[in-house]
Amino acid sequence: MTHAPTFRMGQPTDSADLALLFDAASRRICAWLWGTLAAPGQSCFEVGRQRIRDLPAATSHHANWHVAQVQGQTIGALFGFSIPDPYDRVTLDELPATLRPMVELEIVAKGCWLLQAVALFPEHRGQGHGPALVAHACQAARAAGHRRIALQVESPNTGAIALYRRCGFTEWQRRVFVPFPGSDDAGDWILMGKDL
Repeated sequence: MTHAPTFRMGQPTDSADLALLFDAASRRICAWLWGTLAAPGQSCFEVGRQRIRDLPAATSHHANWHVAQVQGQTIGALFGFSIPDPYDRVTLDELPATLRPMVELEIVAKGCWLLQAVALFPEHRGQGHGPALVAHACQAARAAGHRRIALQVESPNTGAIALYRRCGFTEWQRRVFVPFPGSDDAGDWILMGKDL
């Protein structure tokens, strides 16, 4: 019998796990981006871990994560944040081309709670935990005072798209995926959302 996950807020000690989960959810965009910030000889995951652990102003700060556990073991996590309306987070021209389509969709979702990342460690996938994580994200969005939740997913990630559709999300808009060095995806970024 598979136990239902419980959730707790992220802690500084979770930062290494959260960096790995964030990179998995982003399909390696995080590793690429963190690599551009790394000092000579520094691992991209050191950068990601440090940012999640030590930058409270960052949306990916550990305090914004909800850690999923089964019998005390971390199986995955999620985080999201409120998208301001009017949108004032970043200027598109200041971003690398890879990130622009994602931010364009973020702007479309202004006023929503954006589920930025949701991921399970590989050994915990396929056990029915995905819907529980998405349901918890919807609860977090409502608790933050939102009546709509949005997320972004790449079109090649058909398993995630099917999960989100089962959870009541519909497609809102798309933007063409812009590859980054080392990426192997092609297709579109899809903005999906639902009313809460």
